[in-house]
Amino acid sequence: MMPAYYLMVVAVIGLITGVTMKETANRPLKGATPAASDIQEAKEILVEHYDNIEQKIDNIDHEIADLQAKRTRLVQQHPRIDE
Repeated sequence: MMPAYYLMVVAVIGLITGVTMKETANRPLKGATPAASDIQEAKEILVEHYDNIEQKIDNIDHEIADLQAKRTRLVQQHPRIDE
């Protein structure tokens, strides 16, 4: 009889946690489609998304350049690795 009560208590705790827990970043999850209430808002979201893509590409280019510089430094430090 007691395991049934434990199960009900845990279910209530899980329900309360699921209802009150919020998204920590207040952003949609990766891969989630943004929700728009009308066509104009959808166009604005799309333009913002395209702007973010350009910024992400720039960030990736900088990261690649940094990694290539780091690789070059590491190769120069190691006596047996030739480029």
